Amino acid sequence: MRQEDAPLLRGVALYVGDRGVASSTDERGAGAAALHAVFVRSTQASGTILAIDVAAARAMPGVIAVGLAGELGMPLLGPLPGMVAGVQRPLFAYETIRHVGEIVAVVVAETVAAAVDAAEQVVVDVGVRPVVVTPYDALRPDAHRVHSAMPSNAYLTGRFPAADVAAPGDVLAGADVVVRGEFVTQRVAAAPMEPNGVLAIPGLPRGGVTLWASTQFVHGLRREVAALLNLATEQVRVVIAQVGGGFGAKFETAPEYVAVAALARHLGRPVRWQETRSECLVTMPHGRGHHQRASLGLRRDGTFTGLHVRVAADAGAYPIAGAGSPVGTGVLMVPGPYLLTALDIEVSTVATNTPPVGVYRGPGRAEPNYLRERLIDMAAAELGLDPVDIRRRNLVPVSQMPYRSPTGFLYDTGDYVATLDEALRVVDYAALRAAQATRRSEGTGHDPAPRAMGIGVSCWLDVTPRNRLGEYASLSIVPTIDGEVRVDVLAGTCDHGQGHGTSWSLVLSGILGVPLEAVHLIPADTEVVPRGDGTGSARSLQLVASSLTVAGRVVLDQAKAVAAHLLEADPRDVVLDDDRLVVVGSPTRGVSWFEIATAAQAPHSLPLEVAALLPDGHLGAAADIDQEGPTFPFGVHIAVVEVDTETGEIEIVRFVAVDDCGLVVNPVVVEGQQHGGIAQGIGQALFEYAQFDIDGTPLASSFLTYLIPSAADLPPLDVRTIGEPTPRNIIGAKGIGQGGAIGAPAAVVNAVVDALSPYGVRHIEMPLSPERVRRAIGPL
Repeated sequence: MRQEDAPLLRGVALYVGDRGVASSTDERGAGAAALHAVFVRSTQASGTILAIDVAAARAMPGVIAVGLAGELGMPLLGPLPGMVAGVQRPLFAYETIRHVGEIVAVVVAETVAAAVDAAEQVVVDVGVRPVVVTPYDALRPDAHRVHSAMPSNAYLTGRFPAADVAAPGDVLAGADVVVRGEFVTQRVAAAPMEPNGVLAIPGLPRGGVTLWASTQFVHGLRREVAALLNLATEQVRVVIAQVGGGFGAKFETAPEYVAVAALARHLGRPVRWQETRSECLVTMPHGRGHHQRASLGLRRDGTFTGLHVRVAADAGAYPIAGAGSPVGTGVLMVPGPYLLTALDIEVSTVATNTPPVGVYRGPGRAEPNYLRERLIDMAAAELGLDPVDIRRRNLVPVSQMPYRSPTGFLYDTGDYVATLDEALRVVDYAALRAAQATRRSEGTGHDPAPRAMGIGVSCWLDVTPRNRLGEYASLSIVPTIDGEVRVDVLAGTCDHGQGHGTSWSLVLSGILGVPLEAVHLIPADTEVVPRGDGTGSARSLQLVASSLTVAGRVVLDQAKAVAAHLLEADPRDVVLDDDRLVVVGSPTRGVSWFEIATAAQAPHSLPLEVAALLPDGHLGAAADIDQEGPTFPFGVHIAVVEVDTETGEIEIVRFVAVDDCGLVVNPVVVEGQQHGGIAQGIGQALFEYAQFDIDGTPLASSFLTYLIPSAADLPPLDVRTIGEPTPRNIIGAKGIGQGGAIGAPAAVVNAVVDALSPYGVRHIEMPLSPERVRRAIGPL
């Protein structure tokens, strides 16, 4: 069991919604003084605000304030990266409505119920404007422009080769066979267990505001709130309580967090906001939403000759991170793990009258991976090759590692063919194909029973992290009253389910010999953690563990110097022996960590040269190590499905994943990351769809209409790891948090299409609902 699991299992973990107004980390606080904010949101996707009547709402009992754009101390403009000229996201809509769910007003009341009742009394008069919902419609020359300041609805465009480089010519020229396809990685909601939530307490620090927030990035939230409220950075403190998942959607600053911070300062009272599930599914940044057209050229032996890709990525009404990752990472990751050198890629991110698209578990990786792995299966069918064989002959060989991809990435390590072979061995691929052939031979070219069997293979590649290649970490060791020591760890990342505390304990226990239970990760807090770039892009383990390794070695040297003084020995003769430091060759001459930590807290009693090693008056050190570049984890996923051809129901009967994530520090955490990512990938393949009608109205605003997989929908997941340490960082680890969500969708879809290939099925768009599957099969 992970260290983090005990409070969760006992029901004592505190989320933002449990937090009262007390600022200590171990008190619930009374909470009675906190006001409650409820936001009034647009029910139309596009329009001009004609009037907003709040008189009835202000007269409701328990209401403290009702605010519109720019009122109650709130800024007009909201958080937004400055990536598109002329486009600025307002904190509240004040002239133009651009998507359903956009904030138009806020009610602050003594209770949630009073705020909800008052919010229902706010009347918004909106003049109708045209609506564009899909990216292809938005790119039409005559399409309504979501932002009048833009010449078209294209936010950004990424190309390879770049626009200033000579055109590549016809990359498909000379191919014996060209396989074409259209593939949609549909919009999905992050749907974390805990929606967004924030508690803002005015006054501290330094006349500013403290935010208890559910976030992946405390320092980023702090910077944006300070900038938008015209405060010094030091006047904003951001602390996390328990965070119930994020998956990328909590990385960016939510407009509601800025508003609540401003309201608390203006009203002089704590204000809290807890997002409802419907708000979460509709307005928390979505993921994916790529509409992709691609053509793959091949020789008749299955060797790739060229790839032509055109993508329109839905970025929604405002260009947050979802407008950037497709044109950056999304372009560079198109070749994946294959020898693909002739490339013609163009990706545009597009404005639509839908909520903004952000980053979601593997952004810019999952989408090109899906189109590539589907095209490869189509090519195998066209050429009469086994899908495994065509992959094997095009994977980058280990002899070429480190490998420079044509788009510029330098892949670090990986034996892709060996990983593929291991996955085939685990699943017993030959036996599965034989069983499938037998079943089909007993029918008329397909399974005689209504349940058709299919096998799908998907190779995936990630880049971790895409940027932000360093991270802060520190540790301090102090004696406790029970004769032990406590090791406190600070890190610039934010744990929201990844098991950081357990992993950091393993790293430091290995260096220092301290018990695992002695290591404590202090929750992310901008008052005590000086800097940090947050959690995302599968960066935490490789970066923080590397910095902790450096800091831990410094602390070990400090401890050796103190121990040498206590033992009257040369520091070079002091070694770690289990959980004590002893003189080499004399194991009975030793001191405990408690004795060393106690002595370190009395630097006046130490020699000057030893005290100089302890600038903070105790054992402790910090490090902020940059690794030389991103790492490139790789994996192979194989799904085995049975499809009921009469009903369209799909059952995944086996799922095998063999992943190369470098050195595995914590097998339990790695397995959990594999399981979680695969579950979300299967969810995208079979269930999840953040869908809108032609008027931009969301059709999935609860778990009745937005389907996610339950444990009953998933088979036992057989996950393995393989590979060697990467040289890119000190500990040799690669990221593993995103691989499941990148590789699993194609594995499942490939398996279903394989099962239905005797019926002439070539492709089915995700999610593979029974209705879509049954329609693809046609009359039996």
